[in-house]
Amino acid sequence: MSAAGEAGDRMIEADLSFHRALLLASHNELLAETESVIEAPLRMRDQLVHGRAPWKDPMPEHRACSQP
Repeated sequence: MSAAGEAGDRMIEADLSFHRALLLASHNELLAETESVIEAPLRMRDQLVHGRAPWKDPMPEHRACSQP
């Protein structure tokens, strides 16, 4: 996500990849399958949040989610 910089489209794709990785890391087949259900709403939310600058840096919150 940090490599996406402030490019809205790249940030959206990076955020979707992050959430997809979290679902897969759960090793829970049912949870992993929810990707197809949540991708569209997450993409729409990201377009609203990351589609135009300036926006709040999402990295601190995402890092907190990925810490054990």
